[in-house]
Amino acid sequence: MQAEYANQEVNQILTRTIGQQIKLAQEGYQTRSAEMGFRNVKITRQNGRKATVMEPLEPEASWIRAIFELRAAGALSDEAICDKINAMGYKSRIMHRRDKNTGEVIAITGAKPLTPKQLQRLVAKPIYCGVRVGKWTHGQPVKAPFDGLVSISLFNRANHGAVVISGSKGGDLSIEYGQSRKHATHLNNPDFLLRHVVMCPKCGKPFWASKSRGKSGQYFGYFHCARSHKSVSISQSEFQETIGCYLDKLEAKPGFLGLFKEVVRETWVAKNKSRQEEFEAIDKHIKTLELRQENILDRITVSGSTLVQKKLEQEIEELEGTIKSAKKERSGVALVEDQIEQYFQRAKFRLEHPKDYGLAASTKGETVKTWQTIFAHPPTFDDLKSGTPQLTLLYRLNHHIGCDKKQMAAHLSANWNTFVEEVSLFL
Repeated sequence: MQAEYANQEVNQILTRTIGQQIKLAQEGYQTRSAEMGFRNVKITRQNGRKATVMEPLEPEASWIRAIFELRAAGALSDEAICDKINAMGYKSRIMHRRDKNTGEVIAITGAKPLTPKQLQRLVAKPIYCGVRVGKWTHGQPVKAPFDGLVSISLFNRANHGAVVISGSKGGDLSIEYGQSRKHATHLNNPDFLLRHVVMCPKCGKPFWASKSRGKSGQYFGYFHCARSHKSVSISQSEFQETIGCYLDKLEAKPGFLGLFKEVVRETWVAKNKSRQEEFEAIDKHIKTLELRQENILDRITVSGSTLVQKKLEQEIEELEGTIKSAKKERSGVALVEDQIEQYFQRAKFRLEHPKDYGLAASTKGETVKTWQTIFAHPPTFDDLKSGTPQLTLLYRLNHHIGCDKKQMAAHLSANWNTFVEEVSLFL
């Protein structure tokens, strides 16, 4: 009888506790252990009750931000990104596995370097942009009552369409899951790279693309879309001709490049500053590893056990490999002042020859990055045909203002931060 009563009491307690956790989760609060890059803190809500939120935890938060920024840039593979983050000192959290009956620790896991598979799991978590999605929210995105580590825009760019979070004017959020990379086929077909950056005029989503065989036996490419609307189909030749004609109109005007060069130099200073911070983080990590090596050597000297000495020597070898890898990454981020002119020439060419630059990209990542420097939002085919896409501030100044210094000065004064940010992306 007492055992039955105890079981009923346990069930009632669990029902009340889990019910409250579900309610808190649906309001965006944290109900479990903190995610990588965060730590849990208690706050008092307006009703006087306490709840748990997360706040950034360094240096983990810096690692997570770097992961999103590098993946959004699209210039490195996931393996290369892992190498850079591991060189900055990344290690997974140490976890204790306990016996269910005694509660004693039976295993210790974690302290592992970042792998491509783990990287893909991390970037797909909406909580890093301050949005909670889970079983208790019924799969619907909920804005968390604390800031994420990255913006929603950066989160979307880093996921390359696999996970897309968008918001309405009313503040409601929505989430869409694209086709998984491991199941997708021919997503990066070099013949149809433009489908990733030019949207369907009916639904505003990327085109599909394929080739069909004509009566002559030759294959002809088409960009098409029929997502819950009347089918849209455009021949590859018309598609590329329309885009090329519009890009031709964006060539830099002579009076604009002088100002552009000045801004490029200022951006170079900002970019070098961030690279210097990365250099210092890696250098600090190397010194920590070398200090650990010295401590292990001291332990080997005083140890009388052959088995212990062998294990310590193995640990030294592993540390040596990690140090070499970190030093290699450090050499890659070292500052070179002479590169500033090279950066300007590259940016100058891109601004003067937008058609050549926009159509010559050989990968999806390069194509997306190129178009992000030209268009504030991905244009639809009809926008390009009518000449009304939303350009970035850089191209708006060049295209609509040109050599009018007074108007240019006024626009730059009002949008200076945006201008510098877009130039940084341009480089």
